[in-house]
Amino acid sequence: MEKRVKEWIPLEGNPQVFTDYAEKLGWPAELYKIHDVYGLDDDLWDAMVPQPVLAVILLYQIKKEHRDLIENDISKHKLQTDSPFFIKQTIKNACGTIALLHALLNNTTAIGGVFREESFLEEFYFLNDKTSPEERAAALYKDEKLEETHQEAAVQGETRPQENAECHFVTYIQKDGFIYEMDGRLNAPVQKAEIKEDQSLGKEVSKIIKQYIEISGYQETKFSVMALAPNYGDIDLI
Repeated sequence: MEKRVKEWIPLEGNPQVFTDYAEKLGWPAELYKIHDVYGLDDDLWDAMVPQPVLAVILLYQIKKEHRDLIENDISKHKLQTDSPFFIKQTIKNACGTIALLHALLNNTTAIGGVFREESFLEEFYFLNDKTSPEERAAALYKDEKLEETHQEAAVQGETRPQENAECHFVTYIQKDGFIYEMDGRLNAPVQKAEIKEDQSLGKEVSKIIKQYIEISGYQETKFSVMALAPNYGDIDLI
């Protein structure tokens, strides 16, 4: 008999939901939280998002053109199996959690490598720092507490969760001079572009996202962008 695939409720692309979720997992949200990104132009990144941006989370409606682009990237760039910290997605509709974990677990240096004591993030990172993406996936699959936390986050958004979601979360991070696309559907991260120390991750990732928009048609595809960046409270950056 074929094994039934575990299925979760999809997360909403809501920065408050993601920030609350990250905090419950053990992330110090008083230092860095998830922000809404209201546009992809450089001036909006400067005016609306605190710097530096540690990670960008994209929610988009998957189309054939996107799959073709991914296949092209894989053929051009060797998949990086040893770096960064990557988790294979084996739970249906868990892409929001996988994207969040990719953002948080690849930015431990920014918080001094310290998660909240006895939290999910502290334990998971300690136990899986040297494991394979598949072993990490297996650990998530059997973690009932994480599943419960995900489901709680999934029903806290402003829109009604929908099963069989057509949209998918991916995360962009920078490491060792490259921007990586972290997509749990794949077997490893994909190098998307080079990035210099003085360049903005948000601005450079916007170029990649614009590619996705252009190949699918501006009016036909849903996109939502969030950023992991410093938490300055309610200060108006404009």
